[in-house]
Amino acid sequence: MPVITTPAGFIRVAHPDGELGVARAAEAAGTATGIGILASYPIETITATASDVWFQLYMIGGREGSAIAVERAGCRVLVVTVDFAPISGAMDHPHGQAGVPDRVDLPTALRYAPEMITKPLWALNFLRAGLELKFPNSPPLDGNDDLSAGQVGAGIMAYPPPTWDDIAWVRKQWDGPLVVKGITAVEDARRAIAEGADAISVSNHGGNSLDGSPATIRVLPSIVDAVNGEIEVLLDGGVRRGSDIVKALALGARAVLVGRPYIWALAAGGEESVRQILEVYRRGIDGTLTLLGCPSVQDLNMSYLRLPVPLE
Repeated sequence: MPVITTPAGFIRVAHPDGELGVARAAEAAGTATGIGILASYPIETITATASDVWFQLYMIGGREGSAIAVERAGCRVLVVTVDFAPISGAMDHPHGQAGVPDRVDLPTALRYAPEMITKPLWALNFLRAGLELKFPNSPPLDGNDDLSAGQVGAGIMAYPPPTWDDIAWVRKQWDGPLVVKGITAVEDARRAIAEGADAISVSNHGGNSLDGSPATIRVLPSIVDAVNGEIEVLLDGGVRRGSDIVKALALGARAVLVGRPYIWALAAGGEESVRQILEVYRRGIDGTLTLLGCPSVQDLNMSYLRLPVPLE
């Protein structure tokens, strides 16, 4: 099952099952799940439920805070995200700027009351699951380990994205598989190899930071050529159907990571709906392979594609 649920921040807002439900659904589908520092369930609880958990590291608190997070991770794979900076190239766009409430109190309830009234089932489920907005996987900041959404968000924004020196430092702290997520350039792919990465994810952060970034499928072939099999290459962004996955694998990706689709599914029906969307992907892969006359995903290659224009 070459589909991994990518880490996403505080998805318990979508449904109380949150990251724990997604992890159980991924385990049932026979694939991995990504969990971030902004998860609302402790990483220990999630790793007790799923066998293949990938932990996303944001360098909150710099190297000191990151060392705490890495030591605690207890997962199979560590993912370092390098394509996020404390500034956006799309700040003039109104979408995606609402954020998460800093705390649950009367002023917050009044602010969100119009939206909650129109979604009574969601509001009821959220109330039943508890109102706390906590981030148990975040390292402490200034000695405080009971951080609100606003504090963790400020912690992320306060520290610059990791440099290559930081990647080398993380490699020394972590002896398991290491993924560098956010690569869109050949030079960076080669540098990731030099710094000891086991895999890279070709990702532009879903276009969320810079919406003019190249489509990941567009840059994938040149990056696959550049790494020349030395490390595994994953693709993240824009994957909506099984046929999209088949295209990515035919271009050289080992697997894809998906975000929005499983979060939409989670919002619609919790863990069970995440299971269903992963099954939709599986059926889409199988159906595409059948129509191509390709025995399995391991047999995919460029010969199964007809490209309209040269990819760069």
